[in-house]
Amino acid sequence: LLLETMRKQGLQKEALGLEATEDQRQRCLARPGMTEGKLDFLLSQQMSPAERAAYADFVVDSSPRGLGLAASLSVARAKVADIVQRLLDRHGGPWPIASIRESHPGTAIECVTFDLDDTLFPTKASLGKALVAFRAAVARLAPKLWEHCGQGATFGEAMQDAFRAVARENSRLRHDFSQLRRLALERLLARVDEVNSEEIIEQALNAFLSARGDVEQHLFEDVLPTLKELKQRGLRIGSVTNGNAELSLHAPRLSELLDFQISSANAGAPKPRAAPFLASAAAAGTWPCQVLHVGDSLADDVLGAKRMGMKAVHLRRGTVKDDAQATSAAPDASIASLSELPALLTSWNE
Repeated sequence: LLLETMRKQGLQKEALGLEATEDQRQRCLARPGMTEGKLDFLLSQQMSPAERAAYADFVVDSSPRGLGLAASLSVARAKVADIVQRLLDRHGGPWPIASIRESHPGTAIECVTFDLDDTLFPTKASLGKALVAFRAAVARLAPKLWEHCGQGATFGEAMQDAFRAVARENSRLRHDFSQLRRLALERLLARVDEVNSEEIIEQALNAFLSARGDVEQHLFEDVLPTLKELKQRGLRIGSVTNGNAELSLHAPRLSELLDFQISSANAGAPKPRAAPFLASAAAAGTWPCQVLHVGDSLADDVLGAKRMGMKAVHLRRGTVKDDAQATSAAPDASIASLSELPALLTSWNE
């Protein structure tokens, strides 16, 4: 309606969302009082999707196109995140940051966000347990596939090959490991014509995600005491991860200390891109310059947060994660343990 009534009057950029025609019809016909005839008349008075797309600067098409609903929504999130990134790159960052800092030079930290893997718990333990659970579920639920792949390690190699293949073919899903795992298993099951493949996929993925999120026995010793102290100070606490550890159901002591959890899958892009960091500030109800992000990666955590105007603390638990991007990542502080964080925040917020 905006495109049809206002066109480009006063708008700098326009993004258009499109959905499959049949999905649109089903959604509209579900409205009270709507009929096939009335819907056809209304559609005849509107621009066609192609005409609307011609007026828009960006088009977000959420049509499934053979991917299934969950994957198509993930692709749509990636397209939105890409629009945000392109606009930020073009205009040099979120516009409010400079003006807020000029008018409030002593802006206090109101929210602290944490990376998960190798920051709050070791990736190897969590991911290793998840892979064991996934393979056990496939062996139990899909015996034809298990035998076809030669069992054990051979199945693992087949999954890795399928995972890499679907990632190459679906570049818009590279931020969403769960959807890529789903598509990879779907591809393997199709080779052996396994019955009830959808049920197998759901149960196998649930087994993987349950084990992936069951991290409390693996938490580093400084995690819970530090988060509890920050919580007692009235700070909002969140997580921002590129992984797919779902904590809400499987890590109750940790998740109850988190006000929100942002993943690359629900943000539409991985760190160090803008979307997950902006999503965390929005979830906290603060400006980015009021957020402190803590993580073990100079490139993903420090560089990504600093680009958004956040403060960033580099956590050095072991080998420093580094790459070419990290050369421009200068953290506001570097610590060896999360137990150092409360004193650091006190010095900044005084």
